[in-house]
Amino acid sequence: MARRQLGGLRGTWSIWLHVTEAARQRARAAAELASRRRTSSLLTALAHWHRVVAGEARRRAAIKVCITAKRVTMHWFLQWYWEAYDDEIRSTLQTLMGTCDDTLHDLYTAHLPGAQQHLLSSQSIFHVRAHHPPTHSSPASLLISRELSLSLRRVRGIAAVGGGGL
Repeated sequence: MARRQLGGLRGTWSIWLHVTEAARQRARAAAELASRRRTSSLLTALAHWHRVVAGEARRRAAIKVCITAKRVTMHWFLQWYWEAYDDEIRSTLQTLMGTCDDTLHDLYTAHLPGAQQHLLSSQSIFHVRAHHPPTHSSPASLLISRELSLSLRRVRGIAAVGGGGL
């Protein structure tokens, strides 16, 4: 009887070893399959990421080419425009500035005291002589003198900034 039990235990032990080995093999196969799937997923994601980055680089390059072409075209257009219409623009600006000079002269001549009439004696508002402080101390003459001085400074500033390209 002991032999039977011993034979039964050996058989049971053998079966148990066989079952556990099969379970280990299945676990190893499942782990390998999971590893291959994870690697495959990572490679697919990486390939997709590379395609997205390459597409973005192509879009940026296309935008850069478009911006450069726009700048060159704008430069050519402005060059042509100024060459074609330079005389007409200069004539129009001279007419406009002459009209402004006359209007400002008429406007301020009526309001400036005689001692400050010398401020308006230049040919153009762009060539105003140095401003001398008023000799009067009346509030009206000081205010008019201050307004004239500020207006002439603004016009000179505009002429200095905008007039250089003509």
